[in-house]
Amino acid sequence: MSTDTRQTATVPTGASVPFAVAGLLYLALIGYITLGPVPWQMVTNEGSGGVLSLATWLDPVTWTTGGPLEFVANILLFVPVGMLLRRAFPRLPAVGAVAVGMVLTLSIEVLQIPLDRVSDPRDLVANTAGAVLGTVLTLGRRGAPARSDAPAAVAPRRS
Repeated sequence: MSTDTRQTATVPTGASVPFAVAGLLYLALIGYITLGPVPWQMVTNEGSGGVLSLATWLDPVTWTTGGPLEFVANILLFVPVGMLLRRAFPRLPAVGAVAVGMVLTLSIEVLQIPLDRVSDPRDLVANTAGAVLGTVLTLGRRGAPARSDAPAAVAPRRS
């Protein structure tokens, strides 16, 4: 007579491992894109302190430089962040997913300050907007309910 001594890995309640793994891989890609080496020469008008400088936020040049395509690309880059957060952690409130997206993009912008990158308030706004859009796209789509080992009751058919 043998006893089963296998142990199962524990996962936070309601978490989806495949979506969590996809989210981590996507975050690694975002890290490479936003913090990795830049293959082109950058000439910028970044103010001292980047997103941490109130002067940068209030400078009209901050909001009039850069093209609309760049702004839209930053939005689209963060749509999957909101979506993957909500799918990986179905119990995470929408506000929580947006907050995580905002903290993530703020972290990226702050980390860019000492690098050969541009820490831009427009990026913070666009990336947060992308996280909001990704979160909104998941509203009403909370994933499959938890499976139970008990067989489901079958209702009799009425004709």
